Amino acid sequence: MPFSGRGLSVSASIGVVCFSGELLGAEHLIQQADAAMYASKAAGKGRVTVLQPKSVC
Repeated sequence: MPFSGRGLSVSASIGVVCFSGELLGAEHLIQQADAAMYASKAAGKGRVTVLQPKSVC
């Protein structure tokens, strides 16, 4: 992608957590998604990691 006349490469490491319907609170869901994101980063750039609590996804 050109940016100010230079090439620019963008990648992302994404963490996803499936919501089971249990009332765990937003903070808990964010913590789980954050843990999934760091697992993606540890596995290599440009990945998506999905945490799946007991057959929810």
